[in-house]
Amino acid sequence: MKSANHAAYLFLLLFLISIGLVGNPLQEQAAAPSPSFEQAVRFYYAGEFESSVDAFRRRVRHDNSDSLSRIQLVRLLKEAGEMQEALEHLHILNAAAENDQFSLELLKTGILADSGVNLDIESASNTSGEALFWYALGVLREGKSDTAKELLKRSLLEDDYNPGANYFLGLIAKAQQEYPAARDHLMRALKQEPNLTMVLVPLAQTVIAQGAVDEGYRLLLRAGAALPENPEVAQGMRQLVERYPHLAEKKEQESRERRIAARTPQKEHLPSGMETLPVIRIGLAEGIDILHLKTGASFTLRTTEKLYLGEAEEILTITCSPDRVRISGDTGDTIMESSDPVILDYEIPGTTTALFDMEYGGGYYYAGSEDRFYRGQMEFLPTRDGLTIVNQVSLEEYLYSVVPSEIPAYWPEEALEAQAIAARSYTLANMGRFASRGFDLMGSVRSASYRGAGNEAERTTSAVDATWGKVLVHNGKALDAVYSANSGGYTESGESVWGYPSPLRAVNDPKLSSRTEPLPPDSLARWLTERPESFSSEPGFHSAAAYRWKMWVSAEEISARLASRGYEIGRIISLTSRGRGISGRVEKVLVQGTDEDAEVRGDSIRSVLGGLRSNLFISEAVLGADGLPESFLFTGGGWGHGVGMDQSGAAGMAAQGWSAEEILAHYYPEAVIEDISSLITFSTRNEDKD
Repeated sequence: MKSANHAAYLFLLLFLISIGLVGNPLQEQAAAPSPSFEQAVRFYYAGEFESSVDAFRRRVRHDNSDSLSRIQLVRLLKEAGEMQEALEHLHILNAAAENDQFSLELLKTGILADSGVNLDIESASNTSGEALFWYALGVLREGKSDTAKELLKRSLLEDDYNPGANYFLGLIAKAQQEYPAARDHLMRALKQEPNLTMVLVPLAQTVIAQGAVDEGYRLLLRAGAALPENPEVAQGMRQLVERYPHLAEKKEQESRERRIAARTPQKEHLPSGMETLPVIRIGLAEGIDILHLKTGASFTLRTTEKLYLGEAEEILTITCSPDRVRISGDTGDTIMESSDPVILDYEIPGTTTALFDMEYGGGYYYAGSEDRFYRGQMEFLPTRDGLTIVNQVSLEEYLYSVVPSEIPAYWPEEALEAQAIAARSYTLANMGRFASRGFDLMGSVRSASYRGAGNEAERTTSAVDATWGKVLVHNGKALDAVYSANSGGYTESGESVWGYPSPLRAVNDPKLSSRTEPLPPDSLARWLTERPESFSSEPGFHSAAAYRWKMWVSAEEISARLASRGYEIGRIISLTSRGRGISGRVEKVLVQGTDEDAEVRGDSIRSVLGGLRSNLFISEAVLGADGLPESFLFTGGGWGHGVGMDQSGAAGMAAQGWSAEEILAHYYPEAVIEDISSLITFSTRNEDKD
C-alpha cells in the first residue's frame, strides 16, 4: 500500500511539472547559481559550518576542475570527521596534480580515517620527516610496532623537534618493557611540548616500573592537577597509594619541614608618594578546606568583635566549615573562630606572609602547587563552599609581582615598561570585577598572574617605578588592556573573543602583512603548520611550542571535561568550529554526541578541549574502528586568548629598538597613554570574561 501511494505521488508530481503548475526541482538545482568562493569562506567564519561545506560542495559539482574549492572542502570534511568523502576528493586532486603535493595529505588522512591505507614502506625511503612520522603511525595502527619504531627514529633524524614521534616511541618502548628508552623518549616529548599532558600517565607508569616510586608519585600528582577529570590518573594514584602508603605520609612530612624552615622576606616599602594609589583586593584561592601559613612579623588577627596578637614566624592552620573559619596555632589549639571574615595584618610595611602549597593552573599543563610569599594584608572569608583567601596591597606593590609573573625579568627594558603600563591599565579597568565574590581581581591568569613578593625582581620593579602613574586611556577611562603570552603572529579583537563591544582590535605582527579578508580554511591550516618569521617568533623571546603547536587529545578526555560542566554527551560524533575571528581564532565549538550536543564558547574552549594553548587552531578527527573519533589532532598557534599585547611580540619589538610607547600604540591603537590623575573614574565591572 505504501509503494502504491508513493507511485501515485510521483505520477501527480510529474503531471503538475508537465503542465507548469510547479517547477522541476532538479532543473532549479542545476540552474541555481553556485555560491562564490568568498561567500563559502564567510559562511565558515560566521559559524555556518554546514552552509560552508554545502557551498564548497556545490562549487566543485558545478566545476570539477575547481581545485581551490575542493581543497577547502577537504579541510572542512576532515574537521567534521567525514574522512571517506575527504579521501575521495583528495584522490581527485592527486590525479589532477602534476606533482605529488597531495600524496602526504592522502597518507595522513587515510591514517586518521583508519581506512586501511596501502602503505608502501619502500616508497618512504627518500621522504620527509613528517611523511615518515605518518607512515609510522599507519603501521602502528596495523600492530607493526618494530617497523613503526624504525620509521619514527628515522623521522627524528630528519627533524629532531617532533614531540609526537618521541611520544609514540615512548609508548612502543613501554609496551616492549624497554623502560629506560621509554622514559627517555617520553621525557623528550614533554620537554619539547610541555602541554603534551597525555605523556604524564605513561611516563609515571614507566618510572614506577623502574622502581622510582617517588618520582612516579610526583608525576601522578602533576597529572592530577593538569588532568583533573581523567579517571586513569585518579585510578593510578589510588592504586599507588594503596600499595605504598608511605608516599602520602612522606609528602606531608616534607611539607611540615618546609613550613618550619621557610623564611619570609622583608620587602622595601614603596617610594614616597605611591602609597596614595588605589588598594587592590586579589582573590588568591576559593573553596579551600585547609591552609597553612607563616607570619613574617608581629601581627594581629581581627574580626569586628575579636582581636589576637601574635609573633613573627608563627605557623597558623586555617580551616573552614560551612560559613565558619577556624585558626589554630602550632600546637593545634584554637586561636580564633568566627563566622565573620578574619583579617591578618602587620604594623611593619613590607612584611610578607608565607602561604604554603598554593595550587595554580588547574586543568592546564603548567598546573601545580608552590609556596608563595605575599605583601600586605590577608583576609580569610568563610563561605558555604570553603575558604576564600584575599590579599590586599597597593596598586604598585601588586604590579611589582605581576610584571615578573607575566614576563621574564631579563627581557628588554622597553618590553618590561610596556607590560607595566598595560598591567596598570588592566588592573584599574577591572576594579570590582569580582566584587560579589569578595575581591577585585583573581590571582591567576584569569585576571593576571600574581605569584607574590617572592617573585619580584629588580629590573621589573624598576620598570614599574619608571612608569609610575602611566595608564592606557580610552574615552577618559583606563583601558581594559588585556595581554597574552604569544599571538602566533596575529592578535584578535576583544569583540570576537568575548562577544561584547571592545576597542581592542585585531592587529598583525609588524613583520607580517595585514589581513583585509579571512584566510580560506586550508590556507589557515597551512599558515598554522608553518613558522612565519615575526616578532612573536624572535629567538630568545618565545618557546617553539607556544608559537606553533600540535596536541593529541582523546575523545574520552574531552567527554570527561564536558561532564564536569554538566554535559553528558555520550560518545563524541563530531567536533566542529562555529565561527572564527579574522585571525582564525575559534569563537564557538559544537561537540555532537550520541546522547546530547554541547556548545562551548570563548576562553572555555581551551580548557574543555584538553587544555589547548589557544583558540587559534584547526582540528582533525582521528577515527577508531567503529568510525567514531577516538581522539583529535589540534594544530595551532599562540598561547593565551590572543587579545591586546602579545608579550613575546613586545619583547621581539623591543629587542629591535621599539620603545614602550610604540609597542603599546601598535597593540592598543585606540588608546593613548596618560597620567592616572586624568581618569574620569575607575571601572567597577562585575561580569566575568568567559
